[in-house]
Amino acid sequence: MICFQNNYLIRKNKDFSQKCEKNSFLNFQAKVLRSKDKITKLNISSRFYYQETLDMKDNRQKINLPLDEILLELQSKELETDFLKFCFLNRDNLSYSLLYQITALKLKGEEKEAENIRSNKIKELRKKILEHIQLIDQPITQSLIVSEKTVKELLTQDDSISNLDKIIKKNRIDVSSLWIVLTAAISAWENKLKFEEDDNAKTTLKKLKKIKKAVFSDDLVNAFVAKELIFIDSFLFSGTKETAPDLVVENLDGIKLLICILEKLPKSSYGILLAEVSYFYNNLLKSKLGLKKMSLTDTAIQFSPRQINTDSRLAKIKDLNLKN
Repeated sequence: MICFQNNYLIRKNKDFSQKCEKNSFLNFQAKVLRSKDKITKLNISSRFYYQETLDMKDNRQKINLPLDEILLELQSKELETDFLKFCFLNRDNLSYSLLYQITALKLKGEEKEAENIRSNKIKELRKKILEHIQLIDQPITQSLIVSEKTVKELLTQDDSISNLDKIIKKNRIDVSSLWIVLTAAISAWENKLKFEEDDNAKTTLKKLKKIKKAVFSDDLVNAFVAKELIFIDSFLFSGTKETAPDLVVENLDGIKLLICILEKLPKSSYGILLAEVSYFYNNLLKSKLGLKKMSLTDTAIQFSPRQINTDSRLAKIKDLNLKN
């Protein structure tokens, strides 16, 4: 099951518990989604659950579905709560690539006047997906902000590992967020050192690695690390030359989710980590499953730019000496 959102909602008995982690999605406060025409209140805490694991599997998007089938699946969830559930369970499939293709469909629909109604529907669907993604990602987004502040605080301390117990929050989502921030920072400083020698960069990188090692050597903290992150650390950032790790399919879902989350974060901070994890994921797909991730340039959605039917504003430029 998916790591950051889904994993901490599910107990070992495959059922949703009445008890839940403090920061879990089930206990997350109801949010308000605003649009031009209405305000929709989502009462997540009372209605967001599945009674059976089979219900969850039935609502999981099948892999490698054509775009039109994915859109039909999304459009079939008419109720707000059903749409939210579907987006939640398929968050790892709601990628930048999917949104890119939906945007391309919208633009293709604008090519012809007869397609305007369809184009508007696709536009509203894309907006709806983005609103729900924002709601679903809010816990991890907020936690990442806190983790960035935590890392900055640790870097300012002379002995950054002396009081980790007081600083580090020991729950799954905060530990995962801290891993993301630390790993992204380490990747960024390593990339900087590839292009220029800098003593300050070397010192900072050394300190960041020391902090990460100290944090995740703690058994209490390590117990909350998502298994997908451990998998990535073991085979991408460990420094070993092993290129054929034993693959668990659930790890692929978790890595996909991590990529989708990183895609929405500022590229100036997380772009290098996104590139590294994406490259690692694509290699896993190819070497283990014989699959190749489709490039955005391979999409079959082709269209001509919409024709401009209005007069150019340049036509209003005229000789002022001419009489009207």
